[in-house]
Amino acid sequence: MKNISAVNQTSALRDVALVALLAGVACLVPAMSHIIALPISALNPMLIVLVIGMAFLHDRRFGYLLAVAMPVVSCLVTGMPTPLKAVCMIAEFSTVVAVSSLLISRWKAVPTIFVAIMSGKIAYYTLKALVFAPAVLISTGWQWQLLSIAISVILFSVLVAKKR
Repeated sequence: MKNISAVNQTSALRDVALVALLAGVACLVPAMSHIIALPISALNPMLIVLVIGMAFLHDRRFGYLLAVAMPVVSCLVTGMPTPLKAVCMIAEFSTVVAVSSLLISRWKAVPTIFVAIMSGKIAYYTLKALVFAPAVLISTGWQWQLLSIAISVILFSVLVAKKR
């Protein structure tokens, strides 16, 4: 039988590796969208990557690490998002992690991730309204936003169901 601290260390190492991998993927997706000339960024790929990560990570602290790492790494490597937008994204993603962490043990996966994502959107647009001019508050159409949310909810619910 494994020692509990050895299990925790293994899980932590696995989660750190997963965060690094997903942060890299989150960085590559926007770059790929420019290469293949498809508006992939309209689907909010970092949110989708975050949701995938949350389904597999053992500890919500690594969810927060992923929420911070993706926008920061992408900003440093590709220049997108801009530093101020990266801060807004960090607030959004951290809110998604926090709300889903609070609700996942009480609710089913679909309402949990839906409420978490909507809370993240509220945090993002509130902070963006404070940082940027209100004229550029919403730059992605509502259809793309809804599609992004639907993809994220479906992915999370399928991945969490397989995990259980």
